[in-house]
Amino acid sequence: MRLHVYLARCGIASRRTCEDLIRAGRVHINDRIITEMGYKVNEHDVIAVDGKPVELESKKIYLALNKPVCFLCDNSAGDTRPKASDIFSKTIKMRLFHVGRLDYMSNGLIFYTNDGVFAKIVSHPSYRVEKEYLVTAYMQITKQMLEDYCRGVNLKGQLLRLKKYIIISRKRAYLVLSQGKNREIRRIFAYYGVKIRSIKRQRIGIVSLSAMKEGSYRHLKHSEVQWFLAKKEK
Repeated sequence: MRLHVYLARCGIASRRTCEDLIRAGRVHINDRIITEMGYKVNEHDVIAVDGKPVELESKKIYLALNKPVCFLCDNSAGDTRPKASDIFSKTIKMRLFHVGRLDYMSNGLIFYTNDGVFAKIVSHPSYRVEKEYLVTAYMQITKQMLEDYCRGVNLKGQLLRLKKYIIISRKRAYLVLSQGKNREIRRIFAYYGVKIRSIKRQRIGIVSLSAMKEGSYRHLKHSEVQWFLAKKEK
């Protein structure tokens, strides 16, 4: 098994993030730093990340969490701000990582898991999993702005494109993305000079916040997990 795949299956992080850990020299195999991306792991290897031994997780965990504002998705030890993972860390002892992310000032639905395959399906643009956001602004959100966004807006060499939208009121709209970039909605609104008041992710694929209270979490249903995993076979 390739090293980055092994680390993802241990619940360290997504495959892409595990590749970054390897490049950064944070992974040791048999007390030797490994930075080779295609390195193959065998059953006798002793593997550690940041000096801590890791092993395959036999049980897969899939959580849906309603992240409050001012909570980090990042699990970096150097940042003392509250982390979304603090919400479940006392009751779930297995190492889980966030799937995609919500920025510090955004709230709403985010997944945590130890399944690297599931994480890739949810987050990789090629699978085109819809993410729906409720955006509230301090000024008018115009139809023309959102129509332009649907056609595609090029910002610093990146083509940003909205899949669909529903305008609820003068300052509120539902936006649906299927391949969002980092802080995409905030960047688009800043480009049009529209200051955002709040961004709340309402839905990922078939999973929505529904009655989940802010700061709470639940395990995904088997049928929900299978809906995502079935995309790998298409």
